[in-house]
Amino acid sequence: KRLGLLHDIAPSLLRAAFLVNPNLTPGLQERVADAEAAAKSLGIALRRVDATTPAELAAALAVIEASSTEALLIQNDPMLSGTEQSRIVDFAVAHRLPAVFESILNARLGGLFGYGPDLTENRRLAAGYVAKILRGAKPAIRRAAMRPVLDAWMQMIAAARAAGVPVIYTTPVSRSDGADIVMLPTDLSAETGVPPLTNAVEGTAEAGFPEEIAPQPEDYVFLKRRPSAFYGTGVAELLHMLRRDTIIIGGGATNRGVETSVREAFNFDLASVVVRECCWSGDTAAHAYSLDKAMKMYARIRTLDQVAAMLRE
Repeated sequence: KRLGLLHDIAPSLLRAAFLVNPNLTPGLQERVADAEAAAKSLGIALRRVDATTPAELAAALAVIEASSTEALLIQNDPMLSGTEQSRIVDFAVAHRLPAVFESILNARLGGLFGYGPDLTENRRLAAGYVAKILRGAKPAIRRAAMRPVLDAWMQMIAAARAAGVPVIYTTPVSRSDGADIVMLPTDLSAETGVPPLTNAVEGTAEAGFPEEIAPQPEDYVFLKRRPSAFYGTGVAELLHMLRRDTIIIGGGATNRGVETSVREAFNFDLASVVVRECCWSGDTAAHAYSLDKAMKMYARIRTLDQVAAMLRE
């Protein structure tokens, strides 16, 4: 489709380069074959150029420069359309090459156009689905799976307030233009084709909390842009000001936000108590490993009843 749109814009186009990272492109052979078939039908000679590292990218751009290429297609991956995108865009501008990415976001940052899924919108929708599930919306299977977590949080927050313990909320957000999306290359992002970190869009309903556990005026609410509840938020400073040296924590995903926060709390010399029933993850195996193995080095893993008893002491 990208080649077809490019041909519509520049019908005299005869040569194009297809820049790919073979180490971070799932289904590469099929994608290249489809692109070559499309190019042949349009009378375009398409040349595949590989780059797996920033050093190889320099050589790849030199090859493209020497090949009389008239346009550049860039495969979506965390390196080519992420960490090295500005370098590719600068090269394309310097050589007057139309650069076509898969993501609309990349086009906004300097490409000629992008054709592919809107990852920012996908992220917003995904966050919305989670929020709706927590509020009791369908699908029924997800609702049944998430309802116990919400019920546990209602009990946990009520117990904390009754004991006079400050309640701190953190919610993961990103800018609406996607400028702060994490585009670092990871194995999972290569497998899924989406950025390694996805958040709700700041200022939208999806970035809020279910009504049953909504913050009260006396609570503290922090926005975060990375998995940790501490990174760039001010939570550590607040705990220091309140003279608190122990946190009770839960959330999702267990193996991402919760575990990252627990590890960082350990670095701050803060004791952590993880409430088992208040944690959730879409990956059941990772959820179990995080609770039963990984976090035990840095925290105490306790049931809701055990934590409630601790607060009553």
